[in-house]
Amino acid sequence: MKSSAKSLLMIIIILSAISANAQKIRFGVFADPQLSWFTSDTKKFTPNGSVFGFNAGFTLEKYFAERYAITTGASINSVGGNLKYNEDGYTLQTRDSTYNIDPGTNIMAKGQYISVPLGLKFKTNEIGYFTFYAHLGVNGIFA
Repeated sequence: MKSSAKSLLMIIIILSAISANAQKIRFGVFADPQLSWFTSDTKKFTPNGSVFGFNAGFTLEKYFAERYAITTGASINSVGGNLKYNEDGYTLQTRDSTYNIDPGTNIMAKGQYISVPLGLKFKTNEIGYFTFYAHLGVNGIFA
C-alpha cells in the first residue's frame, strides 16, 4: 500500500505540473469515504454488518471541443464486509493457511483494488447558474 500510495502521489504531481502549462485540460483530486458490505448466494453465510472504506485518486479531462472531453484517471479503492457462518464443518482455504470455521463465527473480509476509468464527458451550455453533463465510459479494475 505504501509504494502504490507513493506512486499515485508522484503521478498526481506530474500531471498537475503538465496541466498547469496545457490548455483545455482539467485535473482534479478526490477522496471519498464509503460503507461497503458483502452478501452471499448460499444459506451458509449471512450478512453481518458493514465496513468503513475509502476511495482516493485523481481525474483528468482533455477537452477536444468546447463541451466535449475525454476523461481518465486512477483511484485506490478499499472495500470490505462481515459475514456470519451458520452451519457446521466449513473449511476456508486462503493463500497463507487453512482455517476451520465454527458456527456463529464472524468473518471480516477486506479488499483493495486500483481503478482506471476511460470515458467521454458531454456538457450543456450554462442554464441559469447550472451546467449539466453526462459522463459515459468504462472502468478497468486491477486487483
